[in-house]
Amino acid sequence: MKTIGTFGVGFTLYDLGSVDINYYDGTSESVHAMQSWTVNLGYGVNVIDEFSLGMNLKYIKSTLADKYTGTAFAADCGLLYRTLNSDFSYGFALQNIGTNLIYISDGDPLPFTIRTGVAYKFREAAIDSWLATADLVYYDSKLRYNAGIECNLFKVLSVRAGYKLGYTPDTLSFGAGFNVSRISLDYAYSMLGSIDNVQMFTLSYRFGEQTDYDIAKVYLDKGMNERALALFKTISKDNSNYNSALIFIAAIEKYKEDRKQYEFNAIIEAEKQQKLKEEQQRQAILKETGKWSGKRIKIAVMNLEPNNLSNQTAALISDVLRNVLFDFGKYSVIERSSIDKILNEQKFQMTGCTSTECAVEVGKILSVQQTVIGTIGKIGDKFVINVRLVDVESAELIATASEECYKESDLTDICKSIARKLSQK
Repeated sequence: MKTIGTFGVGFTLYDLGSVDINYYDGTSESVHAMQSWTVNLGYGVNVIDEFSLGMNLKYIKSTLADKYTGTAFAADCGLLYRTLNSDFSYGFALQNIGTNLIYISDGDPLPFTIRTGVAYKFREAAIDSWLATADLVYYDSKLRYNAGIECNLFKVLSVRAGYKLGYTPDTLSFGAGFNVSRISLDYAYSMLGSIDNVQMFTLSYRFGEQTDYDIAKVYLDKGMNERALALFKTISKDNSNYNSALIFIAAIEKYKEDRKQYEFNAIIEAEKQQKLKEEQQRQAILKETGKWSGKRIKIAVMNLEPNNLSNQTAALISDVLRNVLFDFGKYSVIERSSIDKILNEQKFQMTGCTSTECAVEVGKILSVQQTVIGTIGKIGDKFVINVRLVDVESAELIATASEECYKESDLTDICKSIARKLSQK
């Protein structure tokens, strides 16, 4: 199954054959020495193209001498790592995790086994390929070792050799295999020391896809794009499926590029949403407490231009505005003395600086991000303050604020109101 993995079922029958039993009364009968069968339910899933996990559940039933029957439940689990080009594999498995096999009242534990091993294809050519394997097997409180090597010629004839160490007895084996299409004939000869040597013949028929091209398409259907891509790239130009393989290669690589771009755009969008969320949180804190929670913006507050007021009063109210803007927490405000010093060094005339162009020029000289300019005047008994907040880099007007009052004692309060309005932009 493409999205949830692969399921499998199996059935195994093991029969030791019949034995004759002779009784004291002179009678006899023929019974099965031992007959066992196992039902398996397996599941495997590819976590990534190079890494797979699997589990196998087993129900075991065994009968001795046609009279005594025992049952058990067990599970196997394992993992497999295999490189995309299949040159290297590593496996690990735990087997026979389960209940005792009980015949009458007493039971025997199943042979709990730990296996781990590697396989390395150290040569792959058109004529021959070579594969070396090594395994460690632990069961019955003893560690055992397996090693083997195989040479495959023209993808038809295989020659093998292996050695099993730590067994009783240790075993040296040789073998050969002959493969034609889906049919394989294998022969193995095992040398068991003092025990009679064993010869085995195996005839196999393989189901499923056979060519690299067809196997790559199966990988693609399973969503294993990287493994499919690696296999498509091995198809040679003289193969009838070469052009089709090129089409698949281009499609997979375009999919990867599109996915990469999609993921990049998703990251950018997530960052934008995060910044928006943080900005909304800061605005909420500002509205609730009057305090800004973000990183301070560096600004310069120019002295307000007086209208029908003294320069001293305008300078004093300008200082008040600087202080309350700083207190709101959004801005890092340059001191008036620093502004005067820098502008005097640059021989810049500050008087009459109420235009956006002037605010931008001053901001660049002072190396700030934003500049506040404005006026303070008196009309009859009414005081009026008008200010503008200008972005230095873009020369855009960010915000404006106007407040008025009828008492000099209220000028501080309207400066706070102006500062709150500017901080909310």
